[in-house]
Amino acid sequence: MKQGFRQSQAWLHTWSGVVLGWLLFAIFITGTVSYFQDEITHWMHPERHLADARSVDLDALTAALTERAPNAPSWQIGLPSARDPVITTYWRGEGARRFEHAVFDPATGRELVERPSEGGNFFYRFHFQLWHMDVLTARYLIGIATMFMFVALISGIITHKKIFKDFFTFRPSKGQRSWLDGHNATAVLALPFHLMITFTGLVIFLWMYMPWGMVAQYGDDRMAFFAQVFPRLEAPPRADTPMPVPSLQAFVDKAQVRWGGEPVESITVHNPGDRNARIELGTGRDSRVSGDAPHLIYDAANGELLEEYGELRPVAFFSRVLVGLHLGHFADPLLRWLYFLSGIGGTIMVASGLVLWVVKRTAQAGEKPGYGLRLVRVLNVGAVAGLVIAMASFLWANRLIPGALPNRDEWEIHVFFAAWGAALLHSIFRTHRQAWVEQFALAALLLTAIPLLDLATGNFHLPTGGRYSDWILTGFQLTSVATGAALFWLSWKIAKHQPRQRPERAARPQKLPPQDDEHRLDLEPSP
Repeated sequence: MKQGFRQSQAWLHTWSGVVLGWLLFAIFITGTVSYFQDEITHWMHPERHLADARSVDLDALTAALTERAPNAPSWQIGLPSARDPVITTYWRGEGARRFEHAVFDPATGRELVERPSEGGNFFYRFHFQLWHMDVLTARYLIGIATMFMFVALISGIITHKKIFKDFFTFRPSKGQRSWLDGHNATAVLALPFHLMITFTGLVIFLWMYMPWGMVAQYGDDRMAFFAQVFPRLEAPPRADTPMPVPSLQAFVDKAQVRWGGEPVESITVHNPGDRNARIELGTGRDSRVSGDAPHLIYDAANGELLEEYGELRPVAFFSRVLVGLHLGHFADPLLRWLYFLSGIGGTIMVASGLVLWVVKRTAQAGEKPGYGLRLVRVLNVGAVAGLVIAMASFLWANRLIPGALPNRDEWEIHVFFAAWGAALLHSIFRTHRQAWVEQFALAALLLTAIPLLDLATGNFHLPTGGRYSDWILTGFQLTSVATGAALFWLSWKIAKHQPRQRPERAARPQKLPPQDDEHRLDLEPSP
């Protein structure tokens, strides 16, 4: 090895971050906003905004589901929470491959007719399987990018031997030095989070990336593996003897007494409307890192408790803990904000690394950058600023696309990709600085105008109390305005930035080799 170990790690750090840096940025930013997936979904469905979760009429809900899905094998009911103050239901129709879905007002049991929209689920799905791509191919690509990220983190720690000292150092208006300081600061600020989120992101799909142990034990029957590691209730066959679904509230009351007042979060009615119906209730899934929520199984006919389960095996528990750490469902609002801010730091870390690569090579290239450098410049603007524009455009499309338009939810996604593509084209035909300034300014304008958009479309609501659910819409608007203000500031800083001119160094006098008196040159004139 001609170079030292640290120098080789610096090379590895640079190229492992650059090769898939644009994809890593997309993964980080969409994954970061997914920590508020439920809040984004709530904002994107105005039909839910007036729902009141302080009272829940389960009898009215049962009547509505009996009319809506009388022959479904089961009803899966998600009860309202602070983050999602509506009742969400799923069921599989006879012979249907996909689950059907409906949302109900908790207080009245009335079905809410919503505009079709992917909501925050779009960002969540895009984060780990992209979109308009084969799911397995996308997940393998995401896994490769995640491994590159993990390598970049480890090699970055090795390379920067003064990384913690440099964290407290920031030298503004110093060109490449300033970008490096910012890159180091955002990397170190949440370094444990970055390592955790990258490692757990790989482990989540370990069964897909490294399936050899599972295949050796279970062959091609992967479902047998999951059934053994994560056991679930197997409902008995239908008796084909009609029986009305009993009052679900009575089962909820009994479960809360058994759990010491802990609220019921989910209800599953197996074989609804049949003599062999079973009532399954769960709690605590979103309040525990492992998600090992206890479940109670009741006989719907006589109310007898048949089974209580929920304790996971060690392997399953360890897997669920890693998944829980990555998703952050267990986090209370404060911890969720820490997750979010750490994710923003990771997003800035990736973006600043991409910019730093360009700044360094632009200084080396002088006034005539090569084709490769110009291409990276365009991709940097399109992948970073362009993606922010696309995400903001997705939110605007939710409010502006008519609710009755066929395939409306797909059109929201079409707007996302169209805006992203337009931003990439814009960065081709503008100078590098103009592209950054204009695209960040446009993204800032779209985000800061979100409250005005709500006001213009009749969806502006002030908080009515001090509960978390009362502040979801206002919190979303304030976060959008704050993000837009930060982007306005960034656009302004780029616009006023003047590249530093390096002072020309005076030529050093040539050093002559020492000579003895015999060979010394007599430079003085003769008398």
